[in-house]
Amino acid sequence: MAPLYKTDWLATLLLALALAGCNGSSDGTPAQTPDVSAPPPTAACSDDCGTVLVGLTDADGDFLQYSVGISSLSLERADGVTVETLPQSATIDFAQYTELTEFLSAATVPPGVYVAAEITLDYTDAKVSVELDGVAVETEVFGEDGSELGVETFRLQFADDRRLVVAPGLPSLMIVDFDLAASHEVDLTTTPVSALAYPFLVADIDPIDSKPLRLRGPLIDVDLDNSSYVVAVRPFWLWRGDFGRLRVHTSDDTAFEVDGESYTGAAGLTAMADLPDGTPTLAFGILDVTARHFTAREVYAGSSVPGHSSDAVRGVITARVDDVLQVRGATIIREQANVVFRGNVEIVVGPETVVRKAGDARFDGGSGALSVGQRIFAFGRIANDTPDSLLLDATDGRIRMLRTIVTGTTNDIRDTQINLDTQKIGGRNAGIFDFSGTGMPGEDADPDDYEVDTGLLDTTELVIGSPVKVSGFVSAFGQAPPDFSASTLADFSGIQSLLFIGWNPSTATPFLTLGPEGLVIDLENPDIGLRHHVVRGGIATDLLTLPSAGILANGDRPGLYAIREGRSIRIHTDFGFFTRDLANRLGASKTVRSAHGTGSWSDIDYEFKAGRILVRIN
Repeated sequence: MAPLYKTDWLATLLLALALAGCNGSSDGTPAQTPDVSAPPPTAACSDDCGTVLVGLTDADGDFLQYSVGISSLSLERADGVTVETLPQSATIDFAQYTELTEFLSAATVPPGVYVAAEITLDYTDAKVSVELDGVAVETEVFGEDGSELGVETFRLQFADDRRLVVAPGLPSLMIVDFDLAASHEVDLTTTPVSALAYPFLVADIDPIDSKPLRLRGPLIDVDLDNSSYVVAVRPFWLWRGDFGRLRVHTSDDTAFEVDGESYTGAAGLTAMADLPDGTPTLAFGILDVTARHFTAREVYAGSSVPGHSSDAVRGVITARVDDVLQVRGATIIREQANVVFRGNVEIVVGPETVVRKAGDARFDGGSGALSVGQRIFAFGRIANDTPDSLLLDATDGRIRMLRTIVTGTTNDIRDTQINLDTQKIGGRNAGIFDFSGTGMPGEDADPDDYEVDTGLLDTTELVIGSPVKVSGFVSAFGQAPPDFSASTLADFSGIQSLLFIGWNPSTATPFLTLGPEGLVIDLENPDIGLRHHVVRGGIATDLLTLPSAGILANGDRPGLYAIREGRSIRIHTDFGFFTRDLANRLGASKTVRSAHGTGSWSDIDYEFKAGRILVRIN
């Protein structure tokens, strides 16, 4: 029997980025700020409105698909006025947003101080899948009382000292985080697999950390003099609708692919200037929190945007035989049509297949560059419509190699190489990959001793057994070792730890001590359920095997601490206020069902320094 915590370790996040900017002019250029050109107001207001940008992200996790609807995201002002920020409903697969944030909409809202938000999720046609024994299996999601989920609305009350202020010329940033790791208990033993959901959403104002951003939408205008362009925001794979306007800045290092041709810097923007209005675009970049503008590192336009003029498949190569690639966990984007998730897709390549590498305009490889473990976006034509054996013909198409994430623990550490006992490659369990043919004769890649070229990356802090995550590209087929070239490396030993603990039934005495100095979990409490672990890079430490377990605030940066009771979530940024609120609720005969945190764990002090703690009150 698999433990319940396994499938909901590192799950999904809903992120809303809100910028309170200035109103835009009618021709799509900014009035006072150079970065945002707003659509018509979503609520009656005068010229002193601000602009709210809403985006979405997801944490690394085991859900292969988590598609639900979002029908509303509204803000509540201190005087009771409410403003809708989502111009139309959308269906979103949260499981596709593990390493980035996607802009969702841009809405013009009246000025003022906003104290809360409400989010409505629609589970009516939800599609959820997890991986079980290497296979994608459908998962039924129920409410925490076992009932079917429908249209569910949740209220998020902002921290008193971190409210959202909207005013002309005063940008502000809000993150709304839908944490599936804290929101689900998944049971792998049922048929079909089932999950109890108690959605946990939190909001933060002016957050410190921000993931890379993705922006989709049709082209509105190109400004060569200021190295920028404007798009109509159209998130996910929506081909219609108006979700606002956003200006994208570019640099000399921005990599462009326009209608299949690669450029760098100004040459790419010049190519975009020749495109007709309404041409689809896709950009990846960063948000400068201080300057409040979005700068693209990669830009795709025209036929280089998946689904614009061809079918496309996104996934990870799990096996290769001659010119046939096996892709699992595939997202299929039909030309100008809906997006669907499929467990398996075969892709046929050939000598004419053009292979590019994301972010590298100079790379021009052939199909031999495509090897097992590589995440890809393939452009071509679906050759059949058989659900269980879909085939994409890319012999005359293109394949884009995407940055791939590999996690595992170190077996060996050298000057420019580490060897990993891999756990996941491209988000899939290492056991599903067939590495036949990946290396020189007798040297195929071995997932138990995966050779990673680290180049100039700093590995001095690593020791044997360190849990790590690397990002980069798989070596060409038949050319290993090394098996993988890393562009980034993260040591999970002291960061990005996850805390899971639950009580069944809920308990009135979860902690031995509770105060502003910290919490100490009562590990002798007989009501502790199946979840009682700290997870680092997929490696679980059982709290019940330890002499103690404390939870402290992370003093290095502001925290986020929330308490969910019913459909209301109270958010704190001060750890002392949070513990006082929690103590008052326990003193009022409330009981705790679960606690989930992100932060760092010490194997010496048995202490969890939390950047975020989410507690669910029954």
